[in-house]
Amino acid sequence: MKRILTKSALAVLFASALSASPFFSGYTGFLAEVQNKQTSKTWSPELGSEAFFSGQLEFDGNFFIRGEFYVNARDIFREDVFSVSEDNSNAKFRIEEISATYVFPLSSATHYLSAYRGNFEPAGSDIFLQRQFGISPINSKLTESFHGIEGNSVYPSYVWGAAYTIHTLEDNVIKVSLFKDTVAQDNSSHNFDTANLDVRFASLFSQAVIDVMGGFSVPLEDRTLGGEEIDKTMTALNGHGAASVLLGNTNRVSFFSQVGLEKVVFIKGHTSENRDISWNDIYLLAEPRVNTQYFTTALSIFNFPTESAQNMLYLSSVTKYAPETESVYGFDLDVFSDHLYVKTTKLTAGAHMITAFVNATPGNIEHANMKVILAPYTKIMVSGGELIASATVNFSELHKHAEKFYGVNFGFKTRF
Repeated sequence: MKRILTKSALAVLFASALSASPFFSGYTGFLAEVQNKQTSKTWSPELGSEAFFSGQLEFDGNFFIRGEFYVNARDIFREDVFSVSEDNSNAKFRIEEISATYVFPLSSATHYLSAYRGNFEPAGSDIFLQRQFGISPINSKLTESFHGIEGNSVYPSYVWGAAYTIHTLEDNVIKVSLFKDTVAQDNSSHNFDTANLDVRFASLFSQAVIDVMGGFSVPLEDRTLGGEEIDKTMTALNGHGAASVLLGNTNRVSFFSQVGLEKVVFIKGHTSENRDISWNDIYLLAEPRVNTQYFTTALSIFNFPTESAQNMLYLSSVTKYAPETESVYGFDLDVFSDHLYVKTTKLTAGAHMITAFVNATPGNIEHANMKVILAPYTKIMVSGGELIASATVNFSELHKHAEKFYGVNFGFKTRF
């Protein structure tokens, strides 16, 4: 029934734009990555790659159709790189977003009606703030990724859904989302459909940006009679939430923070696991930033679940060589300058100095596996886009597994 309603909403939105003239814009990126093979104990480099393409059709400024896909290959020279089987661990293709949004003014506010499939404006991604307020990205450079226009998020959600958003004249935004997800239930051999309700609030001030969201998830189990499905019954009640806050003057001193939790059990179902929230479940980032005339400094304290850290450009090597880890905790000092020029071409150069602890908590660092990483990088504007080159040097591996101490990345992003 929900799928029928979503498709009907999409049909109505499409019909409203038939007489309008479209304008197309897009954003795309490609990353090539050289690292040693995960299981190899000798020098055996592999060439991995990531790419995304995002496109938008705009009809007279009040109707938007968006689509995005993402591809990834751990090693492009393996024979299974073009395989589409579900058990292919080397390569993947994923639709990130298909959405339609109708925008209309009413009662001194702007209203948005959206129907979507995929990872639409996920929790912790600043794409929602960019679309609503027209601001530059505010997320930490430590969390930079090539996973699409939404970047890294606190927890991705690939779902069917619909959303209503209202943007007031005071730059306050409220978004209400209803969506259906399919997840693996604890202690269960099969997946469950879940009904979700999320509420999101964002506001823009002269010295602050706030983005807070929270919601409930209700797993639904089929109830049968005589071997036939008759309806669905609620099996539990879970919650989730995330918040991003930027305070201060971004041209001088500011403070950015993020926190998120993908699942907390309010009402336990018969298939739910009875456990407390652990440090491995929490997404946390605190980052003071100082911007001077010549360079910028950002000091980060972070704890990222593995499913988030493995997508980050500068932390992916930590999770790759420690696949059993559930979270990465640590510190990062990022120093860079974006006021450099080669003739008339703008250049950014800097370095991340990362100390990361695998499966650590703030009170149990002495027993954790420590990684010390230096990640110099440079970005240069060429051919209408941004060319990115970076390296990771893991000093903790030099005396243990010298073949795993390095990583080299080359990427390119452009809008058109």
